[in-house]
Amino acid sequence: GAVLVEMRFGAKRGMRPGLISLFREAEDRVREDYPAFHAEALVTGLWPTRPGMQEAFEDSLQAAEEGLAGIDFIPIPYDEEVDWTEAYGWALRARDAGLGISAHVGEFSPANIEAGLRLPGVSRLGHAVYAAKDPTLLDQMLEAGVTVECCLTSNVVLGAAGSLEEHPIAEMARAGIP
Repeated sequence: GAVLVEMRFGAKRGMRPGLISLFREAEDRVREDYPAFHAEALVTGLWPTRPGMQEAFEDSLQAAEEGLAGIDFIPIPYDEEVDWTEAYGWALRARDAGLGISAHVGEFSPANIEAGLRLPGVSRLGHAVYAAKDPTLLDQMLEAGVTVECCLTSNVVLGAAGSLEEHPIAEMARAGIP
């Protein structure tokens, strides 16, 4: 019954020549049986200071011309505030290339949530569970108009939420965050 499947390809090994055309071919095959089906491809794990990321980023920009839907920034270190200056420059280029932009932030601490919200073109935050503990961050997320995407089970297994019942996604939804 899925109408959208989002495939995330790792930045280090994800983009290969011809990948997007093969991805679209697979999507077309599924549509033969499920006409409403839609799939999008994203590259995840991008961060300017990670080895090999400049090349992965440039490959992502090239893949945008072939139909790559977006990129996902994951700051290193993940749970500490970092300098986003270079990531902002990359986000500008990605946005101008038509790519959607998300930032993986706030899963294990509130670090980088505000910085992620300032990424040019950002439309989604991955996880952001710690934002629910800070009304100011929730307000900033509402103002930015971002959507929160998270895997509830993963958040529980990794300790970002104590249980499914305690997961802060319901609090974020009550605050009006999509």
